[in-house]
Amino acid sequence: MTVGSGRIKDSRASWIFLAITGCVMGYTAGPFDSFGILVVVFVDHFHETNTKIGWVGSLMASLACYSYPVAVSLQHRFGFRAMAITSAIFVTFSYLTTPLVPSANYLFLTYCIPQGLGVGFMDCLSLTILPEFFDKYIGLATGIRLASVATGSMICNYLFPILIESLGWKNTFYCFSSVGAALLFHAFSYGTKPTIPTDREVIFAKESDVMAVSDVSQPTTKRPGFLQDRGFQLIVIGCVPFFFSVGVPLMFMVQYAKSLGYPLSQCKWLAVVRALASLFGRLTVGLIGDFISRRKLITHIASIVVTIFGLASGLCSLTQHLPLIILYMAVVGFLEGMFWVILPLMMYELTGGINADYAFSLVTLLTATGYLTGPSSMENA
Repeated sequence: MTVGSGRIKDSRASWIFLAITGCVMGYTAGPFDSFGILVVVFVDHFHETNTKIGWVGSLMASLACYSYPVAVSLQHRFGFRAMAITSAIFVTFSYLTTPLVPSANYLFLTYCIPQGLGVGFMDCLSLTILPEFFDKYIGLATGIRLASVATGSMICNYLFPILIESLGWKNTFYCFSSVGAALLFHAFSYGTKPTIPTDREVIFAKESDVMAVSDVSQPTTKRPGFLQDRGFQLIVIGCVPFFFSVGVPLMFMVQYAKSLGYPLSQCKWLAVVRALASLFGRLTVGLIGDFISRRKLITHIASIVVTIFGLASGLCSLTQHLPLIILYMAVVGFLEGMFWVILPLMMYELTGGINADYAFSLVTLLTATGYLTGPSSMENA
């Protein structure tokens, strides 16, 4: 089936676009996921408490998740390219202005808001546009796309302490302002979106025209049908504990280990191991995602992942030994990586593909709320 101007779903062009998306998102979200390292840096530089700096990261991560429904709505109206350019502006502004602030209070304006919106927009849309490029291999494509973020996170968590020690954190931020250029490249690598009629022939169309058709094809009710589905409601309720706790290892475990007396050179391995395990978890589900989707096993695997994650988090609270904490980070990193690939596939399965992007963005709001519970746990760290 031809798609767009000579483009075919699951074709070489689709894989090339996925490769570009993966590289750009790894470079964009990698530093974002390295905030656990920056907590230590900001606490030392601004002489602030763990709680205050923790709020910067929590609000940033929460805002990124809250931006998902906004990103989907704006993308339907203005297109992917306009949203990618907007994200580039936000992220570049953040990296260029944050080194200039005199106190931690300004971090909420220069780092928290622009990073949250810029990374959140692209993190969401780079997933929701994948069905435009993939059909048979949508599960594998989703796994690769999410694995790229885990790879970027692993590399950044390893390199950040080295770069900060050799260049200083301010110059490191100036270097990462090039993320904006990468996002611009991603924006202009995005091709036109095709309209696919029922006879599976292709209608060549401009992006603006296709968006208008897409809006007409979507249900016009204010309350999407999936919100009334009992199965959807039960699964979301069952995942609530996971959504409320998933951000704790990412944001605060490095600082927690440092508060136990371990040096940053050792504590950074918590973030590195978590990212590496997350990479393997995402690749694992990516490889089997299409298989388990066809056999309707997505929801069952999601339930198992959430249960084991909760048990591991409970056991971690019983130890203060770094090797055991590293083991915990490996386990939860693998499970978290699995879940983030499962989630969009599960939303597509539960909604039958109708408003799947809205379902994915709305469920992510629960994660956003969970991030807000983190700083209170840092108060005594």
